[in-house]
Amino acid sequence: MVSYAIVTFPNGSADALMYLGILKDGKLFRTETRSTPLSK
Repeated sequence: MVSYAIVTFPNGSADALMYLGILKDGKLFRTETRSTPLSK
């Protein structure tokens, strides 16, 4: 499972977020998140 999002914060900065979920035997086995700051 992969999900992408762009989030903005109250101070005006923004990050690109990625969520990765690995399934094993139909169950969530491992998760990982990454965040990258976006320039204006």
